[in-house]
Amino acid sequence: MGKGSKRRPTNEKQFRENYNKIFGRKKTPKHGITQVHKNKKKSDKYWDSDFEEQCRELYGDNMP
Repeated sequence: MGKGSKRRPTNEKQFRENYNKIFGRKKTPKHGITQVHKNKKKSDKYWDSDFEEQCRELYGDNMP
């Protein structure tokens, strides 16, 4: 056997605890939380349902 083929003595319990402390799941900061975005389309903002009803009365389903 070679010089580097033998494992160093380790404390497995301490290794697991420290590994989780270092690489465990971290809490998401407040500024990183995903927020629901609002729809900012102009077409939805200026939509007039009364005007649409008037057009449907005049033109039916064949509106221009």
